Amino acid sequence: MSEEGQSGTVSQVQAVAEKVITAPKPPLDAGEKEKPKVVFDSPLQLTARQEDRLITHALARISTLENELGRGSTSQASWYGRGYDDTVKQAAGSFMGKRQLYEMTFHNQIDWRAYLVGGIFAESNLTVPLSRRIAQQQISRAINYFLGTEPWFGAYPVSKSDDEPADVTDKYCKHKAKQADLKGTIMAAVEGAIIRGETVSKTIYRQEWTQFNKEATIAVDAEGVPYVAADADYIYQDDQWAQVATQNPDSPEELGDPVWILARDGQTQLPEGMASPEMLNFEAQIVPRQKVQYNGAESKPIYYKDFLAPLDAPTLDEADICVHLYDKPAIEIASLYVSALDTGEETTRETANKIFESLQELTRVDDHRKAYGKKERPELGESPGTEKVNSSDDPARAESGLEGEPVVEIAEVYIHFDADEDGVQEDIVIMLDKKNKRPLFYDYVANRTPNGKRPFNVTRVNRVEGRWHGIGTMEVFQPLQEVVDLLVNRWNHSQSRSGNVIFWNPELTLEGEENPHLELNGGRTYTPKGNIDPENILKVIPLYDVKGREIYKEIEFFMQVAINMSGVSHVNDAAMLGMDTAKLATGVKNIERSGQEMFSIYLSQLQDGLEDLLKQFCVYTLAYLDIREVFMYTEDESAQMLQFGPENVEQQVDMDVRLEMTRYKNEQELVQAQQASAKVIEFYSLPPELQVRTSQLYRQMLKAMQVAHVDEIIQPGFQIPPQGTPSGGSGNPQAINTQDNMPGQQPPVV
Repeated sequence: MSEEGQSGTVSQVQAVAEKVITAPKPPLDAGEKEKPKVVFDSPLQLTARQEDRLITHALARISTLENELGRGSTSQASWYGRGYDDTVKQAAGSFMGKRQLYEMTFHNQIDWRAYLVGGIFAESNLTVPLSRRIAQQQISRAINYFLGTEPWFGAYPVSKSDDEPADVTDKYCKHKAKQADLKGTIMAAVEGAIIRGETVSKTIYRQEWTQFNKEATIAVDAEGVPYVAADADYIYQDDQWAQVATQNPDSPEELGDPVWILARDGQTQLPEGMASPEMLNFEAQIVPRQKVQYNGAESKPIYYKDFLAPLDAPTLDEADICVHLYDKPAIEIASLYVSALDTGEETTRETANKIFESLQELTRVDDHRKAYGKKERPELGESPGTEKVNSSDDPARAESGLEGEPVVEIAEVYIHFDADEDGVQEDIVIMLDKKNKRPLFYDYVANRTPNGKRPFNVTRVNRVEGRWHGIGTMEVFQPLQEVVDLLVNRWNHSQSRSGNVIFWNPELTLEGEENPHLELNGGRTYTPKGNIDPENILKVIPLYDVKGREIYKEIEFFMQVAINMSGVSHVNDAAMLGMDTAKLATGVKNIERSGQEMFSIYLSQLQDGLEDLLKQFCVYTLAYLDIREVFMYTEDESAQMLQFGPENVEQQVDMDVRLEMTRYKNEQELVQAQQASAKVIEFYSLPPELQVRTSQLYRQMLKAMQVAHVDEIIQPGFQIPPQGTPSGGSGNPQAINTQDNMPGQQPPVV
């Protein structure tokens, strides 16, 4: 970027920097140049040498992982179109390269095949979305399984004493999950896991508010200066006051004169000299206001190219390093520095000097996006230049005076490292300005997360033994997808070459004698020489496609193999493949049952990761709760106004947070209840003496159906009365029949 463009993009940060840097700079202490560069202090205290050792190791590991995972070689949106050399071949086989190609295939972006596969795909690049169709149904079935109905998760008490507090906590967690769109995160995690093999999600505690000015009627003194309450807010005209009795300082056992207390905070008293709130003077002023938009836990998937972890790690907690790379506006970091200087507390010379240095570094950043999740996404059909973020590249923005906002690439590093050189590895988190190699802060992970663990969760399918990642559906079916597409494109290429071959002998016509280059057609007539047969002058021989039928049979075969492997086949798939089982009700049920059995392994693996994510969200929600919140909870068309605060968390409720899977659970319970009811009716249709002999058997059957209180349900001694004689019948009572009776048999009738 040119110097003019760069200077134009950093004006916001420069304005802040000039305001702070031009202030009197604290003098340097002796030897202060040897101090660590970290901006904000934490309980993790390191020397300058120890800090340099830690940051150097972290940056070296980041560079190594970027090369090993293919982040650097796939940085360009169309890296696969540079020509198939060794670099491109290595990129295509890397962890991130393969995942990008599978993601592109899922979204029917298959132009990469013309470059990386070549051959017939360079001539004809059609696709039969076989693997996409399988992945889509797996995603739909999994989302329907986990999120079929509301509520889709629950928090259950472990002991009876926890029932009441756990119920309120359960409702509060569901309320916050709805606010944070946790369901959308679950859907994205399932989709990414099935397509690519895994989705890494990160949970944080987010506080988001907006500042604005508003006209309000507030209490002011005689000079028009507003009164400020104990909660650092103004006193408004509609605020309520309450009289509270106080103790007599001369005689503690006696009550003194009552005072007026602001009901909003329970601390602020009326200004001196005022006997009642009516004496307050109110005035309309423009006052700064702050509105909280969200305050609570947030779980979001991380774009797969912005997360680094060694592939040989069994879990992310056991990995020697995990890195989340993301963009942060430079103005936000500058604002943190300014707020640190304006806290009203005495700022040390050391901290102030490091803030000055870091502000100068921020003025040298540009407005290009660094995180790959913010750049163009080829898998979604986005091409380079879709979004311009540099004002110097966009004449319209430059002419209008709009400037790009400088962004800093932040590396949030979680690392096992002996930073203080005491012989013990610590679990450390570092927030690092990657370009300037300056740590904003570093601390122990246990001080930064409520459970002392890294804030990452993995949702995956087809787990790789001893590894944290998985294998996606697109990768599993890629060989079959490529074979089917190869056959289809060969067929298409063969068809395009089919047609007619024309043999034309113009020299056998009178017109051809005069013009040896006589062309056919053009609305002209031709005269044969002598008695020459016109068929010898012009002959059309058609070319027929002789491969299509055989190729179609091969396509059918490979598609049937893929559908049988997927576990998501349905009637239309079987009908398309000509399977006779799809024409019978029994065959349809067998297909459905077989699909459920094969897909159950996907669901169980997904459930483990999603439950970990859900527990992480609830832990963060409760751990950082510092104010009482009033919320509306709606369930079964009834609404409740509830309150939840820190005191509810202090009760230390032992809870089991898990996915409820209500739709599937309700369907299974309904089927079991119907089967159990049939067995109960069958039992009570038996004679009492036979009930005594078979009671234990029927109790075992109900227990196998997971029915509770079977001893109370199965009690011999009562028999269902026989039904009345139907009109026109023979007079014999009707016995209750069951499906378990052999043909021609009926239960005994009294």
